[in-house]
Amino acid sequence: FLLALLVVRIESASVSFSNVKVSKQGGVSSFQIDFQQKVGNIDPRHITVLDSDQNIIPLDDVTFSPVNGGLSWVVTKNSSFSDTSDVVVVFINNPPSLCPNEVPLLDVSNPDTVVGTGTPQSCTEDALTSAIKTGGIITFNCGENPIVLTVTRVKNVTLTRDTIIDGQGKVTLSGGGKTRILAIQTTYDKKTPRVTLQNLQFTQGYTTDATNTKSTASGGGAIYRLGGALTIINCDFFNNQGPITGQDVAGGAIYSVGGNDTTIYNSNFSGNKCSNGGAIGNLGNSFAIYNSVVNGNQASGNSGNPGNGGNGGAISFDGQGVNTEIC
Repeated sequence: FLLALLVVRIESASVSFSNVKVSKQGGVSSFQIDFQQKVGNIDPRHITVLDSDQNIIPLDDVTFSPVNGGLSWVVTKNSSFSDTSDVVVVFINNPPSLCPNEVPLLDVSNPDTVVGTGTPQSCTEDALTSAIKTGGIITFNCGENPIVLTVTRVKNVTLTRDTIIDGQGKVTLSGGGKTRILAIQTTYDKKTPRVTLQNLQFTQGYTTDATNTKSTASGGGAIYRLGGALTIINCDFFNNQGPITGQDVAGGAIYSVGGNDTTIYNSNFSGNKCSNGGAIGNLGNSFAIYNSVVNGNQASGNSGNPGNGGNGGAISFDGQGVNTEIC
């Protein structure tokens, strides 16, 4: 059996084909695509087969097998293509780009609040607390040199308005090894507000040394998010700590629980630790991380779940029906 005609469109300027063969043997249909150069991979998520009436032909139980050193690919399915189809169109689409080409920095040129008046001494914890209570766009004016602003108590974001905090690459927020730095507190099912943190460093955030804790609210040494949404852009997280052991608690640097998504761009995580999710913990939320480095973090728990953690030295996930993208 040989279909009379097969038309293939390759949606990529860099990939072209020279021949397509369609055949059926023993109830199994297949088509072979011969390319003019080696093709590294064909992903079934990016192939659609249409019959002559433009009906989609399901590709359930499809296998993709390279032949001729990758110059050809054989696509096989366990039931035949429609015998009445005299034309089959195959679209091999480029995989969607998961990694953004540009970092989506938000415009902070018209801030609602500026922390500081031009000197390091003016950038105080009280000034930061006041700015966070107001919300909106928050920037810093602490002088020309980088500064470390150490907080002695967690900064709670309980607003209903979206908030942006931009450190302009000069501000490190530290918990001093004694307190969590930032908490976004709404409710589990609430998807707003969105807090965006960009061009900041977070270090020495800390929650507790309590062993075998059952409190998930103790996660997130630097940042804890309950509900709402969180975007991180161009930030560094190092040497932050959540509980050392505990079955479900997670996130040495960031712990997100419920709500909307946590999305991270161009950021670095190192030296963070928690029972699960040495750097980042997620519970019932969508999560995406792009162009970032997560290295040298530790899931310090043991015995898993049930047990006292130890899952996800870099990132941990818990919960169903959520989306995850890592690129």
